[in-house]
Amino acid sequence: QGRHLSLTQHSPNTALSVGLEHRPSTTILVSLPFSSLTLVTFLASVCFQEYCENIITVLQRLDENKILVCGTNAQIPKCWHLLFGHWALCRLGHSSVTCDLVSSCLEPIFTNFVQSDDLIFMFFREKRVGTKNWEVDPWISRIARVCKADKGGSESDLFNKWTTFLKARLVCSLPSQNLHFNRVEDVSIDKSNMSSETRVYGIFSNRWNSTAVCVYSMGDILNVFKNSNFKGFTGKIPDHRPGTCVADSQRVPRDTLIFISRHPEMEQPINPIGGKPIIISKQHYFKKIVVDRIVGKAGLISHVLYLATENGKIQKVVEINESTFVISEIKVLSKPGPILSMFLDSQTKHLYINSAEELERFPMPQCFRHTNTCENCVMARDPDCGWNSIRKQCETFDPKGQLSPCEPPISGTKITNG
Repeated sequence: QGRHLSLTQHSPNTALSVGLEHRPSTTILVSLPFSSLTLVTFLASVCFQEYCENIITVLQRLDENKILVCGTNAQIPKCWHLLFGHWALCRLGHSSVTCDLVSSCLEPIFTNFVQSDDLIFMFFREKRVGTKNWEVDPWISRIARVCKADKGGSESDLFNKWTTFLKARLVCSLPSQNLHFNRVEDVSIDKSNMSSETRVYGIFSNRWNSTAVCVYSMGDILNVFKNSNFKGFTGKIPDHRPGTCVADSQRVPRDTLIFISRHPEMEQPINPIGGKPIIISKQHYFKKIVVDRIVGKAGLISHVLYLATENGKIQKVVEINESTFVISEIKVLSKPGPILSMFLDSQTKHLYINSAEELERFPMPQCFRHTNTCENCVMARDPDCGWNSIRKQCETFDPKGQLSPCEPPISGTKITNG
């Protein structure tokens, strides 16, 4: 028995889990078939660091044969490429530009890495500069981006350091009530159609133990990095705009490299859609989020948010046109505790979660929870569920199925699905 730290999807039928064995601080990677998650069968393991404090912070699948693993590595952050074919472990050492991110940030705490076309986006929080006022939250949330093809600069400038690293402030606040959520906890992206219309959902917290969910447009994010001025600079920006992706980063003009090393931050912040959070909670402290995009019967698009609380419960929340309502709350762990990671298989509609001691899989369209009458099924407003008029039961929504309107009550109107 060990402690499970992180979980991600390897293939349609396999999950990868990072954990700790009983031996002091030995980090292992295990491959788990989904069918055996409740039994936790260890098929293979790779030890990253023997007897060393190496807490895994990132477990991100890059392609069919490679996964990116990052850890604290005894306070010297490192990343590794894991090759699935032969379980080979390729350490990204001092010659790798991916390990030099911390030099551009102040005590960063990273939450998520996301790929989009030729860019990689990083979500993190870092310490503010020059803040001594105890009333001001010392943390600030950021989104950064770097070009995938960035191999570092020439030997004379930014050697072995990124040449396209830019960052911007990520705002989640309710100014009318002076509520500011400056600590990003987790981020999830609707990956069904990566474009400027893609929505980015984030959980943010403040030091008063309240949490909020803010939604951002990928188009707004891209626009800030493309067109915003650079913070702290009022002169002429180099002709080769800093941060522009190129085929060979070692051929970027010297004036551009010097500029980006001194001014990596954008002046314009990234604000949420609607200018405020879609959810604010003082009762529940949300820690993790995954999002599913659902197209209803009449083409109505809704987003389902699965929010993990600090005590191991999952809230299912539906968001339509920036309005939200809670569908259900379920207990997923046998022992209360924080959920460390979770992901959703949108095709099978299974949610995979792990705590320090448990790995679990749940079918999320739990339509049976809605009392088995047509009215209760439909009034639950669960976009995953609908009423089957033939079987007379509430079941998973199927646009091509036998879902039908309910018979009208004696003194009411007809209720429809979707």
